[in-house]
Amino acid sequence: MQTVEIPVRLLHRIMETERTLVSVSDELEDFLSAHDPTFLKKMRSARREHRAEKTRSLQEFLAA
Repeated sequence: MQTVEIPVRLLHRIMETERTLVSVSDELEDFLSAHDPTFLKKMRSARREHRAEKTRSLQEFLAA
């Protein structure tokens, strides 16, 4: 097996590109969710239940 040395500058560029791709992926997921009628319907329903105090805290849920 041969060892290949990668310049530090190139490694930094690769790492920055990865961070950018993760950020863009997160933004795309948010955009798609915000425009998905099924997701929006579920979120509205969940908000109504929360406002009507029909939900439980995480501690209550885990204790059950």
